Amino acid sequence: MLTNIRRIRGKNLVIISVSGRTKTNVELARKAKGISTSTLAITANPDSPLARECDETLQLKYRTTGILTSGTISFTTSLLACALLLGNLPNIVRVKAATMGTPQLATNLKQIGKGAFV
Repeated sequence: MLTNIRRIRGKNLVIISVSGRTKTNVELARKAKGISTSTLAITANPDSPLARECDETLQLKYRTTGILTSGTISFTTSLLACALLLGNLPNIVRVKAATMGTPQLATNLKQIGKGAFV
């Protein structure tokens, strides 16, 4: 994207970074200003540099296991957020409207067995 920023002209840009500090993503958000229609950060850190550079932020909220993993929980949470947005593409510019049902969905999730997932 950074090498051909014109590809996003007039489009909505969604940038995913759990930490919100990935330098390339922050630079992309910065360069997209005035070119893309809107920018959306999907991140666990709503106060991150990426969130500050984007028009809107969808905060990833998930419980950690306290055990170092390969990022499975955060990656899966990112995928679920993207799937939710894909199901609500007409509303993507209005993130709050597109994600209104997520707190209820998260509340209804139950842990099965001894696994440590959302």
